[in-house]
Amino acid sequence: MALLWSKHIDERHYEVRSAGSSRRLYTNGVLHSAYNPQHAFTGSVWDLIFLPALYDSINKYRRVLLLGAGGGAVIHLLNRYVEPKTITAIDIDKTHLDVAKRFFAVNYDNVKLVHADAIEWVEQYRGGAFDLIIEDLFIEQDGVPIRLMHEDAQWLQRLMMLTNDSGTLVINHGDRREAAVTRAQLPKSKKIYQFSQTLLENRVLALRNHYFPDGLFKENLKKNNLKRQTLNYRMVLLNKKRPLKC
Repeated sequence: MALLWSKHIDERHYEVRSAGSSRRLYTNGVLHSAYNPQHAFTGSVWDLIFLPALYDSINKYRRVLLLGAGGGAVIHLLNRYVEPKTITAIDIDKTHLDVAKRFFAVNYDNVKLVHADAIEWVEQYRGGAFDLIIEDLFIEQDGVPIRLMHEDAQWLQRLMMLTNDSGTLVINHGDRREAAVTRAQLPKSKKIYQFSQTLLENRVLALRNHYFPDGLFKENLKKNNLKRQTLNYRMVLLNKKRPLKC
């Protein structure tokens, strides 16, 4: 992998590396984003974070909030397949946002990159609710990504309050245990879908007040010329009360 750029700021070391057409952002040795303009889906965790959006009407996700922008890998998927009216992407690391624009081509008119502490931003936000919220807040610890808010029930409550009644809240977790902690803190009325991939430990939960509509996933795949088997993931309804039709 070729080194395209590197920078050391305070105690954080950043690198952007290339492998063919792909670009990868590393911070303190931890991979924060991967983007390949020639291949939208790469089998990475960002695929899992995005996939819940394809299970509902893509026309409904007008307002999107992304907490933890990184290099913007999910932003590309959203704009390619969902086309939201606005994406507000928050990241505490200004260098990540600079890299997203410079090396990852995040220069969309509908995207607002905000340099802020995502936790403080959510606490101070007083605007309207969002149709889709993606929470992907991780820190590096001994070269390993650790989910920042995995045991905070109040944080989950705030995110649920900011999600439209018919919207979706997506939360990335480092492993099965972290996902279980989140699940235990959720109201029993929530519909909880889990997305996973064989080669990844990550568990992505999609939280909703209502079940995903039947059949829309297949329609969205067909519309975008995508094949279910090539996406290489597994989705299960954790609090299953009806058969899945997707």
